[in-house]
Amino acid sequence: MSETTNELTPGMAQGIASCVCAALGFFIPVLGLVLSIVAIVLGGKARKIGNANGHDTVATLGLVGLIVGWVALAVAAFAVLSLFGLIGGIGILGALSGAL
Repeated sequence: MSETTNELTPGMAQGIASCVCAALGFFIPVLGLVLSIVAIVLGGKARKIGNANGHDTVATLGLVGLIVGWVALAVAAFAVLSLFGLIGGIGILGALSGAL
């Protein structure tokens, strides 16, 4: 009988966490900024560890985390900026309507 171990390869936890943080970054606008930055950092670490140790799966998870993290960062930044723009626009309209 062969024994199997359930140990993660080096960098696997960072790669998985990177993908999870990047995916969550799409659904939580303000916290998405932080989560996508965490995804980018963890994805870079996982990719570096995967390439150094010859683990293609870890390197691929890191690359996916990096790409999705950058896209999530752009989406979250756009959502936050448009939220602030909307709030500022409503404030200006309220000030103008009071002046008339």
